[in-house]
Formats: sequence, C-alpha cells, structure tokens
Amino acid sequence: MDTAIPKISIVNTKALKITRVEEEKTQDDLAHLLKISRGTYSKKENGLINMTIDEAVMIAEELQMDFNKFNKVFANERLKREKLEYIGHK
Repeated sequence: MDTAIPKISIVNTKALKITRVEEEKTQDDLAHLLKISRGTYSKKENGLINMTIDEAVMIAEELQMDFNKFNKVFANERLKREKLEYIGHK
C-alpha cells in the first residue's frame, strides 16, 4: 500500500508571490507556518519542490485565498481533468 503524501504542483508561482505580498506576508512567515526553513519554503514557492496538499491548504488559508484563487495558483491539468470527469459522472 502506497502511503506517500500527495504532492501538488504550483502552476502559477507569480500569482502565489503576488498574493503573499498583497497579504503582507513574508517567506519567513509562511515557512514558520509550515514549520520548514525559509530556504525550503522559497524552493516550494518557486516550484522547485512540490508542496503537500496540506501545505497548499495551510498557505491558502493564511493568504485568505478563495477557491478560484487557489485553483489559479495550485491546480494542475490532471486535477482539472479529474474534477471534470467527476462532474460528468454525477
């Protein structure tokens, strides 16, 4: 049984940075929230390391992202296809 923690790609790193700055948060603030170093957070924010879904949700909550903003920043094509397939089966 695969127990790997699901990862999520940041599709729009620029939108994440803009949102963080608009909410007057620093990389240090979000690193502290995630309990990781600023360097590791920076790599995640720049798309060099994937985030876990839990990390993405924590960031979204901290930055007060609505569903549309979350989708713009984090959703990748695979997630969008799965959502459309799920809606099509209802």
